[in-house]
Amino acid sequence: MFANYYNSIFPWAGSKVEFFAWLLTQSRVKNALDLGSATGELTCWLHNQGFFAAGVDLSPDLVELAKQECSAPFVLADISDYLEQQPDRQYHLITCIGNTLPHLEPEKIRRLLKQVGEWLAPGGLLVIQTVNYHRILRLHPPGLPLIKAPEEKVTFTRQYDYPTDDLVQFTAILETPQGKDQQSVMLHPVTAADVLSMLPPKLTPTHQFGSFDKKPFDPEESPAWVLVAEKMAHGN
Repeated sequence: MFANYYNSIFPWAGSKVEFFAWLLTQSRVKNALDLGSATGELTCWLHNQGFFAAGVDLSPDLVELAKQECSAPFVLADISDYLEQQPDRQYHLITCIGNTLPHLEPEKIRRLLKQVGEWLAPGGLLVIQTVNYHRILRLHPPGLPLIKAPEEKVTFTRQYDYPTDDLVQFTAILETPQGKDQQSVMLHPVTAADVLSMLPPKLTPTHQFGSFDKKPFDPEESPAWVLVAEKMAHGN
């Protein structure tokens, strides 16, 4: 049931769209790869802008919905495993947003970032967006803000529990006119500092924001972390 309401909970609108419109002015993007593409909102938006765009996601339900949105290619796969294969092309933009990265173990994240460096074209951009886990681990809040979609009578509750110092149990509770759905998953709460320390030398951070509205990133207060990194044209 969650997949059917994904776009209502996380709509492709507002500062998110404005951010990527801005990003396209910062680089000569010709193609893009969206890691953790969900229902394909970003992938299809890029596709509809005239770029070659492809999406990768581990959820069969989300991939099926994405394929109904546009004719861009969507692959059902673990994003880290997918990047282990030989690149089919070099991409000018690789994205991993929607707090996808913390679903991977730290060693997989390190490996993924190394492979991103191989899949990006020289001068290409990597965009990562996660929850600001430095703040989460410091404050241990019981969850993230409630999301409501009143027009569809939908509420999405996000609860956090802290079984160990390096794990966060995320419980998602979706309530709709069709009923209630609850799912839990264990997250690896990598901080901005953790991810930056894992970046291969050829990827250089160019911007860090506290949300898609491009406010400066404050590790103590920002709700999210958005990284833009560039592959140096002559990196090794």
